[in-house]
Amino acid sequence: MEKFFLELNFFPILRLLLPTCDRERGPYNLKETRLSTLLVKVLSLNKESTDARQLIHFSSSNNSVLDSDFPGVAFYVIKKRVGQNNSVLTVREINEILNSIATVDNVHKTPLDEIFSYALKKLTAIEFKWLLRIILKDLKLSMSVDRILGIFHPDAPEVFKNCSSILKVCEELEDGDTRPSELGVNLFYAVRPMLSERLDITHIHVLDKTKTYCMEEKFDGERFQLHMDNNVFEYFSRKGFKYSKNYGQSYDSGILTPYLKDCFFSEARNFILDGEMMGWHKTDNYFGCKAMSYDVKKITENSSFRPCFCVFDILYYNDKPLIGPPDKGGLPLRERLKILDDLFIDKQGVIEHSKRKIIKESSEVVDAVNDAIDNQDEGIVVKDINSYYIANKRNAGWYKIKPEYTDDTMNDFDLVVVGADEATNKRQGRAKSFYVACRDNNDGDPIWICIGRVSNGLKHEEKERLCSLFERNWCLYRKKPPPSCLRFGKDKPDFWILPEHSIVLQVRATELLSVGDSHVLRFPRVEDVRSDKPVDDVCTIHELRQLTLSKSPVKKLSTKRINESQLDQNDIKIRKRGLPKTVQVAEKFRTKTTGDVQVISQALAGKKLCVLSDDEDCKKPELKRIIESHGGKHVENPGSDTWCCVVGTITPRARRLIETQELDIISTAWLRGLSANDDSCQLSPIKYAIN
Repeated sequence: MEKFFLELNFFPILRLLLPTCDRERGPYNLKETRLSTLLVKVLSLNKESTDARQLIHFSSSNNSVLDSDFPGVAFYVIKKRVGQNNSVLTVREINEILNSIATVDNVHKTPLDEIFSYALKKLTAIEFKWLLRIILKDLKLSMSVDRILGIFHPDAPEVFKNCSSILKVCEELEDGDTRPSELGVNLFYAVRPMLSERLDITHIHVLDKTKTYCMEEKFDGERFQLHMDNNVFEYFSRKGFKYSKNYGQSYDSGILTPYLKDCFFSEARNFILDGEMMGWHKTDNYFGCKAMSYDVKKITENSSFRPCFCVFDILYYNDKPLIGPPDKGGLPLRERLKILDDLFIDKQGVIEHSKRKIIKESSEVVDAVNDAIDNQDEGIVVKDINSYYIANKRNAGWYKIKPEYTDDTMNDFDLVVVGADEATNKRQGRAKSFYVACRDNNDGDPIWICIGRVSNGLKHEEKERLCSLFERNWCLYRKKPPPSCLRFGKDKPDFWILPEHSIVLQVRATELLSVGDSHVLRFPRVEDVRSDKPVDDVCTIHELRQLTLSKSPVKKLSTKRINESQLDQNDIKIRKRGLPKTVQVAEKFRTKTTGDVQVISQALAGKKLCVLSDDEDCKKPELKRIIESHGGKHVENPGSDTWCCVVGTITPRARRLIETQELDIISTAWLRGLSANDDSCQLSPIKYAIN
C-alpha cells in the first residue's frame, strides 16, 4: 500500500472524498454517540457543562448551534479551544490517522484518545470537522459518487461499477490523458450488481409482448458474488465488502467453501457468480429470511443456520467477461444461463441454481405471486431473456414483483403515536420518526404497547403539522420516564406523549416480527393521518396475535390474493402510461400568467424568456411581470425555442450556460431598462465576469 502514497497517484485524495467507497481501509467502528464521549474525554470537559451536553445531545432541539449535525456541533465546541492557524498535516498524514483509527482495536495499537488528541493539536477546528465527516462517511457534498469520479476521469464511473474499488480505478486510469479500450471485469474485484425495477403485478401489461421473459423466485437474503480462480475463492457483498475469511478462501477453510468441493465441473478454471446468500436451517431444512434473528454474513459453525448460495447469473467464465452491452463483449441472459446450467450441480443447503420458468401468459405471473402470498415468500423476479447485464443498472430488463407493491393485498393498522426520535436537521421538523403503539385492554386500564417507529409516507407539511400539534405535550424521556401504561421495547424514544394528547396514523408494513411476547412492524410507512379516529379505536394486541398464530417468527402482511380481473381493470390505464410524454414541470412550479399585467409594448412579442436568477433589486415574480408587460412569455426551463435567459445573481446553472454559450443571456438590468415601444428588440452582447 505504501507505494501508492509515494507515487503520483490520486488515490489518497479520492479515498478522502469518497469514504463510503474505500475498501482498502477497515471500518472505524465510530458513530456519533461514541465520538461525543471520546471528545468530552479528550477535551477534558465536565460532563454537565454546556459544551459537553451539546456534544452528547447534538440533535436536541435546544441546541443553539445552527449546523446541528455532529461534526457541526463539534466544530462549534472545538473552535473555542484550538488555534485557528493553518494545519501542518499532509494528505498522507491524514490517511495515516484514519488508518490508526481503523486498526485501533487490534493488539498493541495506539489508544483512540491519543490519536484524537494528536489530531486536535495538528488540525484547525474546520479541518477537524471534515475529519469527523470522513470518519462518519457523510461529507454532505451534495455530489454523487459518479459525479466525483467523473471529474477525476470520464471513464472512472464505469470502471468503478465493474470493480467497486477506487484503488483499482486509480491504477487503471493513472494516465489521465488516455482512455482504456476495454472496461472489463477483474477477478477478485466486486462488480456492482445489476438491479431490478419495481413492478406492480397489476401493471404487468407494461412488459413488451414481443419479448420473451422468464420468472424466478425472489430470495429474501443478501446479494452476494462468488469469485473463483484455480480453487481460490472470494465472497463479496452487494456493497463490495469481503466475507471470505468467514465463508472460506479454499476447500480447507471457512463455513461454506469446504461444502462446495466436487460441486463444480472440472472445465471451470475461474468464474464470477451472482446470487443471493440465504440462511439454510441445518435441522429443519428450510430457508430463513433477513427478518429472523441471524445475520447470514456473520453465521458461525454453531449457528442453527448455515449459508447457502442461490445462484441466478454468471458474470465471468474461463478468463472471459460475460457482462456489458454487446459491443463490449457482453452476452444476453439466455446465453449466460446456458453456461451457468453447465457449471455446477446443486447441493441442497449449500449451492443451488435459482429455479426459473419461461412466461407464456400473464396468468402464470399472477399464479406465481399468489403462491408467494400463500407461502409467505418474498415475491418473484421477471427477466427479459435477451437482456444484457449492466453493472449498477436498474431499468435494463429485470423486474421485481412483490405482493406488497399492490395496495389490495395489504393489511393496514390504525396505531397511535406515543413517542418520537428527534431530528438532527430541524428544517425537517422536530421529529425524525414516530413511535406507534397498539392497545391492550385486557386488564382494566388500557396499556399502550409500542410495535415500531415510522418515518416514511408523511409529507413534509404533514410532519410539521403533527410536530406542531404535539409540541406542548411532548415529554423528554431522559428527564421524565414515561408512565407504566406506555411500554417501549429495546429502543427508547427521545420524547414520549400520552395517547389522549396524540393522534392516530394508518400504517402499512410488509412484515410483522414476533419475538417472545413482543411484536415489531418491519418496513412501515404512513398511509394516512386519521385525525377523525379516537385513540381508543386503534388496533389491539389481540388482533396482532391473530395474525401470528403460525410458528414462524416472521409474518408477511400481504394476505389477500390477486385475481386477473385486477389486471384487466388496469389494462387501459397502463397502455396510456406507456405512451411517450413531453417533459412537464410539476404543477406547483408551473408558470402562471397573472392576468392583470398591463401590456405596455410588443418589444418581446412572440418571444419566450427564462428567468434563471433574480437580483436584490428585482425578484423573480416582478421580472416575470416585466416580460409579460412587453408581450413576452416566461418559461420555467429553457428549450430550443427559448429566445434568451435572464440572469441576475450568477448561480452555478447560470455560470454553466454562460461558459458553454448554449443560449443567449441578458442581465436583469437590461430587462428592467427595456423601453416601452412596439419595435421588436434585438440582443446586444453582454459580458459577465465569472468569479
